[in-house]
Amino acid sequence: MRKLFIQGFAFSCFALFAFNGCKKDSSSTGSDQDITTVEVSAEADELMMDSFSEISGVSTENPGMFGLNNSSPTIKSAPNSTFGDCVSIAVSPLSGWPKTLTLDFGQGCTLNGVKRSGKITAVFTAPIFTTGAKVSLAFDNYTVNGTKVEGTKIYTNNGKNAAGNYSYTVDVTGAKFTKDSKSFTWNCNRTIEWTKGFGTVTAADDEFSITGTANGTTPGGQNFTVATNSALIKKTACNFISAGILELKSAGKTWTLDYGSGDCDDQATVTGASFTRQITLKK
Repeated sequence: MRKLFIQGFAFSCFALFAFNGCKKDSSSTGSDQDITTVEVSAEADELMMDSFSEISGVSTENPGMFGLNNSSPTIKSAPNSTFGDCVSIAVSPLSGWPKTLTLDFGQGCTLNGVKRSGKITAVFTAPIFTTGAKVSLAFDNYTVNGTKVEGTKIYTNNGKNAAGNYSYTVDVTGAKFTKDSKSFTWNCNRTIEWTKGFGTVTAADDEFSITGTANGTTPGGQNFTVATNSALIKKTACNFISAGILELKSAGKTWTLDYGSGDCDDQATVTGASFTRQITLKK
């Protein structure tokens, strides 16, 4: 098993999760239950994009391994890049498909202030840029900042869309996130459009647009649904989603979560029937 310098996992249907992941603005109104429901949804979306960036980052950095050709992989080191060096990478088999990629974070690997441990296993049916290719993710005692991640995630390459961008469907079923004996569940069906950077050999310039639906249950047992009012924008260079609007519904209430207009910051705005509250996103 050799070392690979991969991207700092800026993304999420995975790593920016924590049950107290958003800090509320104490000067605003809105019940704690309302805000908790919105926070859980926001955290799950960040977590979803995180795991996609892990896979896409490895793929773009190693085109011989997962790109448009079928040659055997050459795992490289890039000490001057923006990638971390504490993740061990294993690929099997070296030639032919399907391939199994294992990201091993060991007992603890900290990148960009986020500590991960355990393993992610991704099974590729074909190179990631091949139309129809599927990537199935599984987790082995995998944690993010102490939060255990469970569930199944499947990415499917839909080919290029009318804009000439690669499009992927992501299905998350039975996702469960546990920390301090509290858990929430999440499922989603989303479309990720790779809008920028897919033609380069670095992951640092990647940008994605995300649409679709999701649903889940908060640690308190509150069910919720999520729809996309305006596509979410995730830049690899930013730690958080930087634009887009989601609509959340639960127990007869409706809220919107507005990530802003593209600034690379940690701010988002929650609006309910009788309140508006700014929240600070945290890893």
